[in-house]
Amino acid sequence: MRIEPTLPVRVLGTALRELRQRTGITQEEAAARLLFNNRKISRLETFQVPSHHELLAMLDLYGVPVNDWEPYVIMREEAKARGWWREFGLDDRGYVPLEAQAVSVRSFQLAAIPTLLQTPDHVRATTQSTKAVLLHRRRKQRLTENPPLRLHAIIHASSLDHTAPHMAEQRRHIAELAELDNVTVQILPPSPQPTVRLVCSFSLLDFPTHAEIACVDHPAGTLQLRKKTETRAYTNAFDNLTTTALSPEESLTLLRRTTE
Repeated sequence: MRIEPTLPVRVLGTALRELRQRTGITQEEAAARLLFNNRKISRLETFQVPSHHELLAMLDLYGVPVNDWEPYVIMREEAKARGWWREFGLDDRGYVPLEAQAVSVRSFQLAAIPTLLQTPDHVRATTQSTKAVLLHRRRKQRLTENPPLRLHAIIHASSLDHTAPHMAEQRRHIAELAELDNVTVQILPPSPQPTVRLVCSFSLLDFPTHAEIACVDHPAGTLQLRKKTETRAYTNAFDNLTTTALSPEESLTLLRRTTE
């Protein structure tokens, strides 16, 4: 069974396929002219990273000027790179690598506080893991690096009502982050309008060179949905939630009031 390719591998493969199609060359013709076996072009356009020399040969065949090769070489390096998340025992195909490469995240949490908005004390209290705290700290850098990740989080009010000792500081922390230009926080009231069907938590991730991906919480793990027909339902659901939830200004006022 073939393993799903990582996002950088998909981006490179898509770029190579578009270059080939632009020239009107079929996969079979490209393989013959490059002295590849018949299936190799298909693999390089879907899940396999070409060697440096294979990439240059393909760019030459597809008529890409030498001065324009550098972006494709960089894409190959990114596809081959070892992500920082590997230091935490994570592979390249989970949620964290996607978040690390996204330019924006729209997140709805039904019964939890979004990880990027959590304090270290909250992470420690919910995971009992020092490793999770360190991973959280690394992920959270995305909110303040240049350029920063854009985050729009909708949080169910019940997630903020806990009486644990660290929750007052947690609410205060969310209020502080909500003042960043790249962070939007909305609180969903306890009794939302019936037009919004609350089933599960989900996130929509946007990328500079790739279509959005919906990551949906599921008992068997996080589902990654990539087809437009699959992601559209969650895009519509998030749009509906933004109109049902308190406005960002009202949400910030509520957060500040509950920390006084």
